[in-house]
Formats: sequence, C-alpha cells, structure tokens
Amino acid sequence: MPYFSTTDNVELYYEDKGDGVPVVFLHGWTCNRHFFSEQISALREEYRVISLDLRGHGDSGYPQQGLTLERLATDVDEITSYLGLSPVSFVGWSMGAHVIFEYVEQFGCDNLERLVLIDMSPKLLTDDEWDLGLYGEFSHEENLETLALFTPSWDRVAGDIFRDLLDKLSDEQLEWVTQESEKTPTNTAVNLWVAMVTNDYRETLPGIDVPTLVTYGEESNLYAPETAEFMTDQIPNSELVGFSDVGHGVPLGAPEELTEELEEFL
Repeated sequence: MPYFSTTDNVELYYEDKGDGVPVVFLHGWTCNRHFFSEQISALREEYRVISLDLRGHGDSGYPQQGLTLERLATDVDEITSYLGLSPVSFVGWSMGAHVIFEYVEQFGCDNLERLVLIDMSPKLLTDDEWDLGLYGEFSHEENLETLALFTPSWDRVAGDIFRDLLDKLSDEQLEWVTQESEKTPTNTAVNLWVAMVTNDYRETLPGIDVPTLVTYGEESNLYAPETAEFMTDQIPNSELVGFSDVGHGVPLGAPEELTEELEEFL
C-alpha cells in the first residue's frame, strides 16, 4: 500500500494510476478518495491520476496536530513534489477547493496546469456584506450551534448531517456516505470545520492565473448559483458549469456529467 510520510511524520495514503498529464483529486470534509471513484476510473485511461486521503481521513494517519487548511495544503505540496508532478492539475470538491485556495496562497500557481473547483464558497460565514456563504445565511452564532452538534461525537450525528448536506442523493448513496464519513475521528471533523469557517479566500481568487473550471450543483442547498458566478467573475481565466438535478454531492450525484466536463476541460 503506497504511503507518503510528511515532514511532520504523518502517513498519507495515496493511489497513483495511469499515465499522462498528472491530476490530483482532493476530497471534501470527513470524506476520502473513494468519493471520486467514478471520475478516477475514467480519467486514468488518459491521465496520471493521483487520489489521496488527506490527513485525518480514510486510510491516512489520524494525527492530533496539523488539522488546518494550511497544513493540508503543505501536505499536497510535499506529495506532489515527492511524486515529481510538475505541472499538475487539481480537482477539489467542497473542502478540497479550500485546500486549493490555501495552496495558491502559500505556493502560487507556477506549478499548476489547471484547476477544477466543485460546489464551494470562498467564505462560509455570512454577514451584512456577504450572503454567498453557507446556506446564504450562516452567522457566527449559527456556526456555534452547528459545532455543538458534532463536537461530542462525530460518528453519532454524521448520518443526520450528511442527509442535510447531500440531500439529493439516493438512500443507498447516503448510507454509503455515512459509513465512510463515520470513520473520520471527531477531532478531525471539528478542527477542519473550524478551519473552513474561519478562512476567507475571496482575495485569493484574482491571483489564480491558470485556467479554472468552476462547477456547482444547481440543486445544492449549501451554496447558491450566485456563489459560483462570483468566483467565476473573480478568477480571470475561468469558466462556469452547473449540473442539473444534483445538489452539493456532485461527484456522486452526477458522476458521468462531471467526468465528461473534466475530460473536456483537462
């Protein structure tokens, strides 16, 4: 089983399949590489596809330290350097998009070929001047109420939370999502949730100078289409694609449609 040891001694599990231009898939919060199985299976025929479990997720190590977006981006930089991926394209869904934003902030775009951002906002908390975050209205107080739900034990509430986050998926898909998500330790879920809601990447967007595909689920109950439109307006060389009849869980809810867009864009 392929593992990479980070500079702070965390074992990251990854899979490296296919040949050609390298593409790295970055999964969402409390998820893992398996959420991209459909896309990986198709793209490995033409691309070198790398999928990894971010620290604290899947088959990677479950550390107490480094559960921040800054460290996740550093992990991505270290493993892409180790594998000699230059230039490289990133596909990030949900929290994976935030990892991309943080990577751009730390390391710039010199090593990047293309970016794909799937159903995410650059700022989750809303206020009087920003209504394109989570749910369109997600205040500091509402965030504290949300945290209180899963801080005692993530695995006890993962199913209820994901039925809300990914409400357009089938019951069978939601059962599988819950089983995979419940593997995530509570400290990982809490720390990375805090990391997402406290970061603001709006000023990062104009500095992304590589071709970027911004995508969203047209039935997403997390982010309005205007959120994706905002990012497209802010990222200079970007294009926008919406997926009908699917919510936040685009990789699972519209697997063939997403794969087609990735093949065309990449």
